[in-house]
Amino acid sequence: MRLPGGTPRLAESLVRPTAPSSSDLSPDVHNDAPPTGTDLATEPPRIGPGAGSFRFVDGLSGERKPLTVWYYRPPRLPAAAPVVFVMHGVKRDADNYRDTWMAAAELFGFLLLCPKFAKKDYPRSAYQLGNLADSAGRPLPQDEWTFNVIEHLFDFVKETTGNTSERYHIYGHSAGGQFVHRLALFMPEARYETAITANAGWYTMPTFAGSKFPYGLKGSAGTPETLKKAFGRRLVILLGERDTDADDPHLRKSTATSRQGANRFERGQAFHATAREEAESLGVTLNWRLHTVPGAAHLQQQMMPAAARAIFANDERLRQEPASPAETAPSSTQALLRRALARFDPRNIGRKR
Repeated sequence: MRLPGGTPRLAESLVRPTAPSSSDLSPDVHNDAPPTGTDLATEPPRIGPGAGSFRFVDGLSGERKPLTVWYYRPPRLPAAAPVVFVMHGVKRDADNYRDTWMAAAELFGFLLLCPKFAKKDYPRSAYQLGNLADSAGRPLPQDEWTFNVIEHLFDFVKETTGNTSERYHIYGHSAGGQFVHRLALFMPEARYETAITANAGWYTMPTFAGSKFPYGLKGSAGTPETLKKAFGRRLVILLGERDTDADDPHLRKSTATSRQGANRFERGQAFHATAREEAESLGVTLNWRLHTVPGAAHLQQQMMPAAARAIFANDERLRQEPASPAETAPSSTQALLRRALARFDPRNIGRKR
């Protein structure tokens, strides 16, 4: 497997950009459709300003399964702008996730990528579970893991757009949260700066004691050294405080998942508590954080503001404070970032502003 610095073969790609309107966040911006096979022969790869979608076929990861990637690229985005991947839930509605996150991309100035992992090509074993094991539970080689697709898509987008970022941020909600926390557990060498798992239905617990994979690390491709590295990377476990419906039809109910808790909120807390205990037993520092979102249930729209804040709250530009009130007022960039952080404060969910 080729990771940092490895540029994949040029993927099949089609971009269907939509020119931004006078109101960049108008619903008219994203009246786009996924590409068709016919278009591939006539359209060159291009990810222009505005909202759109393109087809990506990874030429490096096993079978060539196509993805439709929904994106938003704010106008006049600099080459060094951050790149944020947003991973959809069980409904596979990557276009809706893109629409939800467009406002954040505009406010914080990042390239937004929402890949759709179609169920026929990426069933639960390949999406939520990352294709880490075969049907008999035997670990698969790392070059067959679905997490590689994100790494190769990152390289492709950098090459196509001229983006110079060395790392990306990745957020996943519900089923996407399952994908993200397993990426963080099993592939700590991946180039993410921040990984956020939000409202996952259940977890691979970060311990070799107890349950076998996929509920724990026993019998998995993970090793104690991999786990130590994973604990040192930045992972945020983001939980909606009202995501407590134990009867949700999409919530997995089994003996193994019930040990993690009765609902998503309890299971996320158990995941973090297990990580704390395991990190202490291994003698390493845990760089994972547990954040809860007041008033948020199992709705990705309610989780997005807190996720955006978790990614960008430490932006270095925010620390460029004037020495005193008499000094020059903050720049327009600083003012925009402060307004963005206020708007995306999880305490403001449900409030009119």
